[in-house]
Amino acid sequence: MCGVLDGATERGCRRWCGASTSQAVAFGYEVDSNWLTHFWIRLATLGRSVKAQVHTHPGEAFHSPVDDKWPIVSQAGFLSVVIPNLAMGPSSLDTAWIGRLRPDGTWVQVSSAAEAVLL
Repeated sequence: MCGVLDGATERGCRRWCGASTSQAVAFGYEVDSNWLTHFWIRLATLGRSVKAQVHTHPGEAFHSPVDDKWPIVSQAGFLSVVIPNLAMGPSSLDTAWIGRLRPDGTWVQVSSAAEAVLL
């Protein structure tokens, strides 16, 4: 649930974020709202933010209607990355769906991972 922060290991990241509680629902998972609230409070306390969400889908990578409607951050410029095949393939973003949230709340797919990075 939590990306690597400041070169932390996965274990260190879990220590920073805490173990998330989620439950399987039809066609996906629902993250526990108490965990999410605690996560936001911890980010604010430390002056951190979320810049992208990364998840996987079985089969082809695409942005589903649920992905469109419920990003973890709803600010223009936010990135969403969907890795195909439950992330069981080669470590590459070549087949990922990468999109950026527009000011009007719609998503636009970017042409490459390099385009997604704004300096």
